[in-house]
Amino acid sequence: MSAMGILWDMPDLFSYSDYRKFLHDYYREQKAVLSYFTVRYIAKKVGFNSASFFSQLTRGRSNMSSELAHRFADFFRFTKSQRLYWETLVAYNQSRSVSEKKEYFDRLATFKQAAVRTVDARQYEFYDKWYYTVIRELLFIRPFDGDCHALGRMLVPAVGSEDVRQAIGKLKAWGMITEGPGGTLVRCDSFSTTTGTEAESVYINNFHQSMLRLAGRALDRMPRHEREVSTVTLSLSADGYAKVLEELARTRRTILQIGESDSCEDRVCSIAMAAFPVTRRLNGKGKP
Repeated sequence: MSAMGILWDMPDLFSYSDYRKFLHDYYREQKAVLSYFTVRYIAKKVGFNSASFFSQLTRGRSNMSSELAHRFADFFRFTKSQRLYWETLVAYNQSRSVSEKKEYFDRLATFKQAAVRTVDARQYEFYDKWYYTVIRELLFIRPFDGDCHALGRMLVPAVGSEDVRQAIGKLKAWGMITEGPGGTLVRCDSFSTTTGTEAESVYINNFHQSMLRLAGRALDRMPRHEREVSTVTLSLSADGYAKVLEELARTRRTILQIGESDSCEDRVCSIAMAAFPVTRRLNGKGKP
């Protein structure tokens, strides 16, 4: 333990693509073993006035200035490499434009310690059309022989030949598919593609909207035994809602693990998970 009371076994910064999640995990781990490690303690050491500001930061309701990012880096006693990654990560998460986000993502990708497995910044357009991801995944279980019409008819809903041809061209240009046996085209690797739990961009938001619309259409298009769509509406505290989000993230990781270890695949599936408030927050306290 350092003189400031910070544990040496803090979460690995380089495994994070969201500085807010790092702050949340760091505080939770420290608080579990250090009774004095409160939000007020952090505020005093880092130098911000309101103890509630830390909560605002971790929940995305406030942003961190570059000066405050420097002070947090001092508080954490980051190495030179950690400090640079931290400051770049803050800038990446708070970027408003796609071009800025790509620029900072590229910088994060230069750190050899970084363990974030997401689509490269140059490939954000990959999420511009919902069927780009589906076609790439489909080529893992059925190599493409050049028949765009047949490939397009395999998608639900079907996609036109010209759209398929354009998708194949882009996937090749991005290095996401390659030549396989007999001149066919196949997916480049054995891993499913994921944006990561914190990835953001205009393209990715559009992708999520498209997939959610497809989920709605599945209610009418598919028999019940082939799809699962359910909702739960309930009242939650801020802490309870945070626990729900953590559980969804854990479930998402489990689903990806099932996919990676599966064999004899015969279809491409989309698993959609969503959680969002449907009322405004009540003023004052909720029920006791």
